[in-house]
Amino acid sequence: MGLFDFLKSKDSPPKPKSGKELARLTRIVGTKLSQDYDRQEAIRTLADMANAEGARVLLKRFDFAMEPSITDRDEKEAAAAGIIAAGEAAIPAIIAYASTAESLNWPLKVLAEIVDTERFVDELL
Repeated sequence: MGLFDFLKSKDSPPKPKSGKELARLTRIVGTKLSQDYDRQEAIRTLADMANAEGARVLLKRFDFAMEPSITDRDEKEAAAAGIIAAGEAAIPAIIAYASTAESLNWPLKVLAEIVDTERFVDELL
């Protein structure tokens, strides 16, 4: 616990208020050189947005793997949960990401959670 953590509201996590803030979160989530705590906080903030823009940025977390693998898995699961929370709004971002991604494991897991089986097969085809 930090010295001034008691001043932060526990009920409402910080939301990006500008394009500049969103760009900062994109940079943090999209690189494994970011500090773990900063990246995890950015993932939480974007996941709480539960919209298409947050989902688009969260998909960048699937671009790399890191050690320890437990942290990697936890961050990817948190990112996936945030994308799923965006629901239907995230589908165009998932499809666009999957069209250029090197690995389709996580994007397909997320898509399968959002859509029914028939639409999932249609999107794959």
